Amino acid sequence: MHMMKKILAILLVAVTLLVGCSRVAETPTPMNPEAIAKTFFEAFNSGDVESCLSLLSDDVIVSQDPPGVKIEGKSQYEAALREAAPLHRKHSVILPYKVDGNKVTFTANVSGDDFRILGVDSINISYELHVRNGKITSIVAVPDSADWAKLMRLSSGSGISTVNSPTSTSAQIPTPTVDDSSSMAIYDRVITQLMSKWGVPGGSLAVSKDGRLVLAKAYGIADKEKNLPVQPESLFRIASVSKTITAVAVLKLVEEGKLDLEAKAFKLLDNLKPVSGKTVDPRIYNITIRQLLQHSGGWDKDKSYDPMFSPTKAAAEVGVPQPATSDTIIRYMLGQPLDFDPGSQYAYSNFGYCVLGRIIEKVTGQSYYDYVMENILRPAGATSMRLGKSLENERYEGEVHYYDYEGAPMALSVFPGSLIVPWPYGGFDIEAMDAHGGWVATATDLIRFVTALDSGKLIKADTLASMVSHPMAPLWQGSSYYYGMGWLVRPNGNTANWWHTGSLPGTYSIVVRTFNGFAWAAVFNTRPKDVDAFSKELDNALWDAYNGITSWPTNDLFK
Repeated sequence: MHMMKKILAILLVAVTLLVGCSRVAETPTPMNPEAIAKTFFEAFNSGDVESCLSLLSDDVIVSQDPPGVKIEGKSQYEAALREAAPLHRKHSVILPYKVDGNKVTFTANVSGDDFRILGVDSINISYELHVRNGKITSIVAVPDSADWAKLMRLSSGSGISTVNSPTSTSAQIPTPTVDDSSSMAIYDRVITQLMSKWGVPGGSLAVSKDGRLVLAKAYGIADKEKNLPVQPESLFRIASVSKTITAVAVLKLVEEGKLDLEAKAFKLLDNLKPVSGKTVDPRIYNITIRQLLQHSGGWDKDKSYDPMFSPTKAAAEVGVPQPATSDTIIRYMLGQPLDFDPGSQYAYSNFGYCVLGRIIEKVTGQSYYDYVMENILRPAGATSMRLGKSLENERYEGEVHYYDYEGAPMALSVFPGSLIVPWPYGGFDIEAMDAHGGWVATATDLIRFVTALDSGKLIKADTLASMVSHPMAPLWQGSSYYYGMGWLVRPNGNTANWWHTGSLPGTYSIVVRTFNGFAWAAVFNTRPKDVDAFSKELDNALWDAYNGITSWPTNDLFK
C-alpha cells in the first residue's frame, strides 16, 4: 500500500505534465482549449518540464478519484515534476477530445517505468481539463476502475514482479557455530536454527535474570557485501519496540505533573493547524493522552490507512516538499475523519504514537530525541541508542545492513531524487517515525532499558503499575491479555509478563519481561515474508529456551 501512495502522487504529477506541455514560447497567441489538448502530448512525452510549468495557472487544482487525492497550487509541483520526468510516462489518446467551452475531456492510455515495476504495462485514465486565459486551472483524473483495482492488488504485494538487489537475502547465509559446552547453548541452537529456516542474515540476543545480564550473543552477518559479522554491540532498527520508550517518557512527564493522562491531545498541539479549507472531525479534540497510549484514539488502519506510510500524500495535501515530517502528517490528519469514537475500541495506531512524540516536544520544549535520551535512555545506561536514518549511506557506525526477504518487491522511493529502491532504504521515512518506530539499539540496550524500568529507576512503582494496568471498558473485555500503555500485558497472579514486537521491511525485534525476573530481547536484520509465522515461532523458541535452562549463570555481563 505504501508503494501505491507514491504512485498516486506521481499520477497526479503526470497529469500536470500531460496538461502543461506546450511550447508557449513557440506560440505567439494564446491557444484555445482544444489546441492545448492537442499539443501537450508531444512535449509531455519528451519530458519538457519547463513548458509544463509555464502552462499551469498558479492556483491550479489537480485531483484524482480514486483514491480521492487533491493537490492545490503550482508551487507544489516543480520538485515532483522533475522527479516524475525520468519515469518515461507516455500518454496515448484512446477516446477523442470533447470540447465544451473551456472544458476538455478525453481518455488516455498511460504507461511508465513505475507501472512496469508493478507488472502492469499501462492503465487507462479519463481526464477533464479546465482552461482560463490560456492556462490550465483544474484537472480531474479518473483511472479505469478495473485497472485501478489491479494496481491496488499488485501494490499490496500479491503478484508484484520482483527484482533481486543487494538488500535481498538471496545470497548464502553461513550457519553460525554453537558452543554446546555452555549452559546457555540452547539459546544458540534455537536462534541459529530459526535464522537458517527463515533466511535471516544476522541477529543478536540478550537475556537478563534478576537485573543481571547473563547472555549477550551475536549471530550471522551484519553486512554481506563487506563480510562483516554481527557483534553484540551491533545496532539494529527496533521498529515498534520504540513505542515502549515513548510510553515511559510520557508517563515520566505525567509523574512529574507536567502532563495529565486525561488531557486532550490536540488541544495541547494547538500550534499544528489543519490544511486550509479542510473540515475537522470534532471528535479529534476529545482524544486523550491515555487513549493515544492505549491505541484507542479513533484511527483504524484496516478501515482507512496508516498515514505514517503515506508521506507523499500528506506532503502533497499540505503543500510541502516530500517526504512529510511528523508535523506535516499531523496537519494532514487533522483534516481526515476518525474511524471510530475515541475510547470505544482498540486499533493499533502508529500515528497515535507520532502524536505523543510531538506532545513530549510541546510540553518539554526539547526535541523528542533530547528529552528521551536525557530522561530515559541515558539513566537506563542505553547510551548507544540513536534515532534511525532512512538511507543506506546514512547508517551509523556499527549499524547492520538491512535486507529484505528473497524475492521481495522493490519500492517507489518516498524521497525526491530516487525512483526505484529496496524497501529498507527509501521505501519509508524512518525519521518521521521517531516516536513510534524510529530507534536503533543493541539487544543489550533494550535489556538495560527494561531492567531499569522494572527496578524503578525510570518511573515510580505506582506509575509503572498504571502503565501495565487493564484499560477501562469496553477495551479488551474477556481477553487473557491486553495492551496497556506501551506494552502488551498478560497478568500472572499479582504480577505480569510484558512484551512488544517491532517490524519494518529489513528488520524484526522483540522484547519480553517475565513475571519472575527474567527479560530478553532479540533483533534481526530482515523481516521474513510471513512475518506473523516467524514472530510466533521466535516467541515460542525463546520461551522454550528459557524453560530448557537448568543452571543459570551467576555473573553479570553489565559489569
